[in-house]
Amino acid sequence: MGFWYLAIGIFVGLLVILDGYLLLKTKNNGRYSNLINVTTTIEFIWAIVSVITMFALEFSALQIMSPLLFASHNIFGWLYGFYIVANTPKEKIDLVKIVPSWYAVFGLSVGIVYTTLNIFLLLGLGT
Repeated sequence: MGFWYLAIGIFVGLLVILDGYLLLKTKNNGRYSNLINVTTTIEFIWAIVSVITMFALEFSALQIMSPLLFASHNIFGWLYGFYIVANTPKEKIDLVKIVPSWYAVFGLSVGIVYTTLNIFLLLGLGT
């Protein structure tokens, strides 16, 4: 599996953790919305990279979990985001303010698992 995918994946995983933490810390007041917009954009780009990586590289049974976990988490997030927006009055749409706390905890947890998995794989413990 690609060294650079895993190394950058650790950084992206830390951003996912930061994103979840900031969403929880703001208590939906939107205080960090610009930073959250940056982390979300990076996560979106990394989701595309993860999907491409799944088809471009060969993986062991454990290694495939890294790009699969990240892509799945993002696809679930997009679907849930569409659901939230569709069920929120248009004048109240501010994604930072309407994301429920449980979803921020879920994202934070995925970030921890993703970062740990990439460290584990980078150290060669998952071959």
